[in-house]
Amino acid sequence: MRRLILPAIILPAIALLSMTACNPWQYMTVNSRQLTRNDYNQLVFENDTLRLIYDIAGDGGQVKLRVFNKTNQPLTINWQRSAFIRNQQTVSFLNKDVIIHGHTVTYSRYNQNFIGSFAFPDSAGFIPPGSEVSDDLPTLAKTGPLQIYIPDSVPQKKLADPNGINSVKFRQVHYDEASSPIRFSSYLTFSIGHDNKEFSLTNHFYVSDVYQADGGPESFSLYHGHGDQIYIHPKT
Repeated sequence: MRRLILPAIILPAIALLSMTACNPWQYMTVNSRQLTRNDYNQLVFENDTLRLIYDIAGDGGQVKLRVFNKTNQPLTINWQRSAFIRNQQTVSFLNKDVIIHGHTVTYSRYNQNFIGSFAFPDSAGFIPPGSEVSDDLPTLAKTGPLQIYIPDSVPQKKLADPNGINSVKFRQVHYDEASSPIRFSSYLTFSIGHDNKEFSLTNHFYVSDVYQADGGPESFSLYHGHGDQIYIHPKT
């Protein structure tokens, strides 16, 4: 009986294909019944006082928040009292670090450079009247696991890649807010005017559509990198 011996160069390729098949990419659309969408599919909340624009996109759910002060009074965000809330757990928005550089001299007369960081105590973001600030918030991945189980019973579809040469296999699942496995809220605390009158806002979000595919963002044409679409790729 002959034994099949594969060249060493083929074995890593087979292992890579196996890992890809076992760890598909997932693309998720973030939705909200409260908020509207702008031309970039970013989620927008607006009232007489302010406008909030959430850009939620990319690997692990990177979140950028823009806040526009619509009043003629100063507006302040209290980051220390603002957070993501998911499954009754909070992830604080206060995550500002200062990088320091320096060097030490040891008894052996050698100089040693070092880099360190410490938490900066500033917990407030000031927004002058009629102006806007932009801040990066913690990623959605920091609020908890994002991977969603999609059973094999969900029909598989095929989609041509952007070059129209190969096809990407994927499965699609849709959720409404009540059935979504990923729901979270943004809780923001503000103060306005010179008397610092405080108020808070809560915006609710959920994952409405999930695509599970065997291709990355460059080959999956249903991922557009808009401000309401994230992706994850579980590691082995």
